[in-house]
Amino acid sequence: LHPGVTVYAPLGVRTSAGSEEGTATIEGAVLVDGDEGLFGALRYEVAEAPSCDAAGMATATPLAAGGLDDGTPAGAISLGADGSDAADLCFAVTLPADADQPELQGRTATARWTISATSDG
Repeated sequence: LHPGVTVYAPLGVRTSAGSEEGTATIEGAVLVDGDEGLFGALRYEVAEAPSCDAAGMATATPLAAGGLDDGTPAGAISLGADGSDAADLCFAVTLPADADQPELQGRTATARWTISATSDG
C-alpha cells in the first residue's frame, strides 16, 4: 500500500438455509496487530457494491466511511430468510496521499471488522 492507493476486499454475507431474516451489523475496525500510527492514518469505506473495485465503489452507496481508528460502526444490512439474499460488501482501504510517508514507511497494520447478526423474527 502506497500513499494515494486504495486496496479492495470483497465479502459476501448471507443467512443460512432454514434461517429467519435478520440484520447483520458491522462493527468498527480494531487493530489486531501492527503499528498504531499506520492504523490511524488509514481511511476506509464499506459499501454494498456491484463489484469490489473502484468502478463498483463509485456507483455504490456507502454503509460507512472514515478512519480505521474512529471505531465507528460500519453499518447494518438486512438479510432475507433461507439464504435468499446475499449482501456483496466491499471494503476499500486507502492510505491518503498526504500521509507522513517517511514515518509510516515499512510499517504494517492488520485490521479486523466483526459482523454480528440478529434474527428479525
